[in-house]
Amino acid sequence: MVKGKMSIALVLVLAIVILGSSLSIFAGGEKEEGKVKLTLLSHAVHENVARGKVAGTTGGDIVGEWADRNNVEIVWITAGIDPVHDRLFRELALRETSIDIAFVIDKYVNPRLTSMLEPLDAYLAKKPIENLDEIPENLLVAAKYGDSIVAIPYRHSLGGLHWNKVLLNERGLSRPPQTAAELVDYAQKLTYKRANGTEVIGLVANFGEGYGSIYSFLTGYGVDLFTVGSDGKVTVKADTPEVVKGLSDLRLLYTVGAVPTNFATIGIDEQGAMITGGRAALSPAPFARYTVYRDFCIDFYY
Repeated sequence: MVKGKMSIALVLVLAIVILGSSLSIFAGGEKEEGKVKLTLLSHAVHENVARGKVAGTTGGDIVGEWADRNNVEIVWITAGIDPVHDRLFRELALRETSIDIAFVIDKYVNPRLTSMLEPLDAYLAKKPIENLDEIPENLLVAAKYGDSIVAIPYRHSLGGLHWNKVLLNERGLSRPPQTAAELVDYAQKLTYKRANGTEVIGLVANFGEGYGSIYSFLTGYGVDLFTVGSDGKVTVKADTPEVVKGLSDLRLLYTVGAVPTNFATIGIDEQGAMITGGRAALSPAPFARYTVYRDFCIDFYY
């Protein structure tokens, strides 16, 4: 790992404003009982954190408070990650839509999506977002189409390594791994059959849900997959010795059975079930999972 630390993975969520002929950035579609209706489309986690609806969220219902102050009726449509984005693309293909604001995860951001969004520059000039310049430029790159901003970076999910203390103790390990080499070594040592017959896998991640988990694993080797030049040109560096070493180690873990046999298709729900069910010992995931995982003797290291 870089400087001996477990790497932190970053997942960017962009809030996009869909501007149709009947929609405005500041006012939603239909009015009902004097209120302006604002319809949002996202994964449930975005509503949960913005409205303080579940354990582990803080800050209260900031969306509800804003809506009350501005006489707005909030209609929030939620679904799973893939269904949300499928619907978003369908809505964007229509002449008009009832969706005013949508949230999109970074792995779905591509020219096909951004080319269908109206630039926000004129609106930002009219009503600037406070402290927008504090958003790192590397995050804003994903929110642009050409030279125009078409979405606003909204939320990122910091991650680290969750580890089952009981399983580590059973294998004589007193602390979590702190380097890439240790992670590979621990994953092999933690692949075993418990006294009760449970088969334990050393390492589980949602490798099947996009590049994020693979890239998170590779960053432990000092990998920087691409750079963005001052001219906006992206240079891909996927053939460096660090990338080759990281992928070789991941292949090793697969060969010895230290990751699930279906690791290339495994999703976040199966990942969570394995770590909380004592069938996996190490699990890189957003630190917010700790509010659930800690009830299963699982600690967190970042």
